[in-house]
Amino acid sequence: MRCRASARVDVSEACNLLCVDETQSEHRFEEALLRSLHQGVGRKPRFFAVGAAEESFDERWLLQVLTVAQQGDMASVEFLVRSRVNKTMQRSIRFLIRGAVGRFGGRFTL
Repeated sequence: MRCRASARVDVSEACNLLCVDETQSEHRFEEALLRSLHQGVGRKPRFFAVGAAEESFDERWLLQVLTVAQQGDMASVEFLVRSRVNKTMQRSIRFLIRGAVGRFGGRFTL
């Protein structure tokens, strides 16, 4: 909830703020991804309150892309990212997705 209430940030700025080393917490990647996703999809993503009975399309898409990334299915990540993210933002969003699922040793938990 804190992340959702935070100001949005430019995706390039989000990527540049992250320290790329093995001690980096995946939570910073998750926060950067959520705060900059609006730029990648061209609008503010729709997220329902925690514990809501239903999920938005944006929530389902995000959970799916994080799940397949965690499983190492990068072809599916590529497909999902290309299906929703502006071409100029795809590389940065993929970087944030990989970091959020534990590219540097952590794990994303659903």
